[in-house]
Amino acid sequence: MTTSTPVMEIEGARKRYGNLEALRGVDLVIGPGEVVALLGPNGAGKTTSISLMLGLRRPTAGRVSSSASIRAIAALGAAAA
Repeated sequence: MTTSTPVMEIEGARKRYGNLEALRGVDLVIGPGEVVALLGPNGAGKTTSISLMLGLRRPTAGRVSSSASIRAIAALGAAAA
């Protein structure tokens, strides 16, 4: 079995906005070529998770890491906004 470096990895991510805990201990690993959908009801933390992945927000606790190619794509999107 061949292992490859993940393009995105979230470990134990938590995000608080004041008293509101938007994320509580999220773990996610996305490998090269994988397609991922985040599904859930309103308030489940989907937008917050994506904001962490794109580097638009930092987690209150935990770790988020991404490959250089993902950071470059995020930078292009931020520059266009």
